[in-house]
Amino acid sequence: MTETGLESENIKPISILFVDDEPEILNITKIFLEETGDFVVDTITSAVDALKSSPIQSYDAIVSDYLMPDMDGIAFLKIIREEYGYIPFILFIGHGCEEIVIEAINNGADFYLQKSGTSKSPFAELAYRIKQAVKKKRAEEKLRKSEEKFRSFVENANEIVFSLNPDGTFSYISPNCFSILGHNPIEIIGKSSKIFIHPDDLQENLKVFNMAIKNGESATGVEYRIQHKNGNYRWHSQSIVPVRDINGNIVGVQGICHDITGRKKIEAALRKANRQLNLLTSITRHDILNKITTIYGYLEIAEMEVKNHQISEYLQKMKETTKEIQSQIEFTSIYENLGVQEPQWITLETALPHLSIPSSVSIIAEVKNIDIFADPMLEKVFFNLFDNSLRHGKNVSTIRITTHQSGDNLVIIWEDNGIGVSDEEKDNIFEPGIGANTGFGMFLVREILLLTGIRIRETGVYGKGARFEIMVPKAGWKYAQNQ
Repeated sequence: MTETGLESENIKPISILFVDDEPEILNITKIFLEETGDFVVDTITSAVDALKSSPIQSYDAIVSDYLMPDMDGIAFLKIIREEYGYIPFILFIGHGCEEIVIEAINNGADFYLQKSGTSKSPFAELAYRIKQAVKKKRAEEKLRKSEEKFRSFVENANEIVFSLNPDGTFSYISPNCFSILGHNPIEIIGKSSKIFIHPDDLQENLKVFNMAIKNGESATGVEYRIQHKNGNYRWHSQSIVPVRDINGNIVGVQGICHDITGRKKIEAALRKANRQLNLLTSITRHDILNKITTIYGYLEIAEMEVKNHQISEYLQKMKETTKEIQSQIEFTSIYENLGVQEPQWITLETALPHLSIPSSVSIIAEVKNIDIFADPMLEKVFFNLFDNSLRHGKNVSTIRITTHQSGDNLVIIWEDNGIGVSDEEKDNIFEPGIGANTGFGMFLVREILLLTGIRIRETGVYGKGARFEIMVPKAGWKYAQNQ
């Protein structure tokens, strides 16, 4: 059974009609979706042509751009709904606004996605949304059928509901465990959950279970592998809550898990594509840097040979420009590592600058016992903030880092006593190419934080020092356990 929750006998790939006036977007999207093995994609560059030539009703879902010359995506959607009824329809747009989103939803779009943004995998997200929409459609079709077929659908859904006793044995598991894992409920009830979990995932799973039984803590999104009766392992995502009796005593846990094997395959395909792309860029970057070294060498020789002052100035400008190119190429090496590793819990204090601090600068950090869920490159965030204070603050002598709660969020404050950031610079300080040095430091800060939903803004008063507020969402921070 796949992640979509569709019947196991339905192994036919999902058929997609993709309409976009940009052939390159059509091509790369088709390649990605069909690489997963779950989709067959037909492409066309015009909504008008699609309505004339395509057998619309034969597709499982439609994906469409919004801005197209002859007919926009919402007009196309309206005709689909009027003439063909319900077919899953996803708006895959370059950029959008609230009005477009509202109009799309009001006219029956299932989802809308942007082709670019903070997400590192718009195509994986598109694949997931298509499956969700198709799953919804087929579920609704099943609900219109007889009670027998409805019951069959429920028992073959992709979620397993279960209950565990305090000792970890099953007290209940839903009948659909047979279609998902090959086991009848009678083969599972009374047995320990440990025997079905992959050995490499067992320790983390037991930790979550014990936190629920002993501390009453719920957990969501716990990913682990469960063994099918045929011996293979399937990836599942689990959520559990403690169960209490009328006296408030914890007497077990209840949970639900659903198959995410399909998503894991998509992620693996994406990682493979990224590895290939990174290899290509690494080789290209190495060759470019070698050429830059050669250019430097020739410029040095030319400076020694040339006696004309004006030409010497030209050569110096060429060296400066070459240095800028080198810095930008070297930055790509850092940027391509964003999101490569899984986010992790990082003790905030360990991510702050500790080495190579000038004796003229005092850092006051009041951030003990706080963990942040962030990309492993979090340390570069604070290194670049530190570098920004020293480079642009003009005689900064004190940097203070503090934290406080704002509702359920955590706010990290980085402030210095330098000159600060002018009002004109506040709006674009985090854009690439802004700044007197490489122009990428603060851009990198924002990108690293956004990977886990953390946001940053500058709120200082010009002339009194820079002040950066880093807003960490509720799920992205916690008080650290005693070390």
